[in-house]
Amino acid sequence: MKKTAAQLIAACKGTAKKVLAYGTYFATFRPAKKNGKWMRRPCSEELFYDAMTFDINNTCNLRCRFCFNDFENKAFYMTEAVYRKILALFPMIRPVKRQGAGILFSCLYEPSIAPDFLKFLKLLPRTGRKNVFFTSNFSRSMTEEEIRTILSANIRHVNLSVETLRPERYHEICASVQFDRFYRNLEKIALVNAKWRPGRHRAKLYCITMVLKENRDELSAIGKFCAEKLRAARHEFRTPYISAAANHGDWNMGQLMNEDECSQVRRELMALRVPLVLDIHSKDELFAGAAAPANRTSITPTTERTWLRACIEEKLAEMRFCMDKEFLFLRFHPSGLYTCAMAKEETSIASMEDSFGFFRDKLKELYQRRAEAFLAPDALLETFDTAAPRELPTDITLYGMRETPVYLLLEGFFQSPGDSEDFLLFATATGKNGKKQLFLALKQPCPEWVSRPKGLYSFALCIDWNKIARPLTDLAFYIADSKSLSPLYGYQYPYGIL
Repeated sequence: MKKTAAQLIAACKGTAKKVLAYGTYFATFRPAKKNGKWMRRPCSEELFYDAMTFDINNTCNLRCRFCFNDFENKAFYMTEAVYRKILALFPMIRPVKRQGAGILFSCLYEPSIAPDFLKFLKLLPRTGRKNVFFTSNFSRSMTEEEIRTILSANIRHVNLSVETLRPERYHEICASVQFDRFYRNLEKIALVNAKWRPGRHRAKLYCITMVLKENRDELSAIGKFCAEKLRAARHEFRTPYISAAANHGDWNMGQLMNEDECSQVRRELMALRVPLVLDIHSKDELFAGAAAPANRTSITPTTERTWLRACIEEKLAEMRFCMDKEFLFLRFHPSGLYTCAMAKEETSIASMEDSFGFFRDKLKELYQRRAEAFLAPDALLETFDTAAPRELPTDITLYGMRETPVYLLLEGFFQSPGDSEDFLLFATATGKNGKKQLFLALKQPCPEWVSRPKGLYSFALCIDWNKIARPLTDLAFYIADSKSLSPLYGYQYPYGIL
């Protein structure tokens, strides 16, 4: 009875939190009338890195044949001093519930073999329950108490690698004879879960299985085992991240399936009726277009219009780079060396006196670079005739408005007026100097399952707060020909933005 009551309270508590979160989110989009015009209030957020990844060591106790890591380097383990400096950066990482990718405590290597693994887990702050996770093969000898310590740590979830449940196949795929040790740990996980007291924090268990011809006949059995015995909250089945030049290249290429085989695997796994993530791709799909692209001829700026087109191409490349999902990722080597999109130098966090201040300033630089990427060339604004275009026959819908201290991010979609994809999307607004400011939006066609009818495009637009006057009352969009750069259609956004 007490157990049931505790479970009901926990479920209601989680539901209430979700209702409050959704209510707060949608309340930020309420219209507000100002100076006789309806205004929209964007969702406000701080500056965040989208994710942080670090490994506390650079080695592993397995040599899985699909692994892309190079283990020829000398083993290196993170020191506690470096680890504590990384922990200080946690407040700058975007929460998962706010579209962040999380904090990867360890992903590329095996963390459980590091001498300070359990100690580092215990040092994680309570906020780690929302963001932190790591991946482990659970193939080293562990006690029941150690597994309980792992699952009770301040982490969001643990990724458990389960490639097979057969000893001989485990040796073939993972190059290890320690299957008995691995399976005993699985049984201990099941035992710990069965003894867990309701209401006590427990990290979710996510399982990951590589889809190979080697284990093709037991994928459904693996999924059923993890769901029923290990109580996995989710199971991801995916094709390994490999290339023709990867470790054991011939073996890996031979493990990839054709499209018919992949479709059959998907159908079998979906029949399990358990929470799944399917990232399964055929060999043809993975290596389609893998041939080296032909050398592009350089554009000679013989005319101003040709020069502007070259500038636009450079702008679009910069915009794609700045909007890439890994642009705001922060990565650390076990030694403390960090890499990010703008980092050209090798700097170690171990030698920094004020690591938080350094990475806060670096984050501002990244945001500013993203904002400046969307600014159209000034020379184009001088010849951009906003009075000539026809009115766009359909509305442009903004479904996302996020305000940061550096820029306003607008996300939306629109219906293309024609069949051609050879066009650009621009936007104008009044600048702080009273003149028009021109921005270039990053558009892409929606997937076929979304686009009904065809011709639906989504777009992203960053508007630098340093360039425009607030509130934003005259936002307008223009569809322009990509060759002549002349606007063909125009749309005046009917609302203002505070």
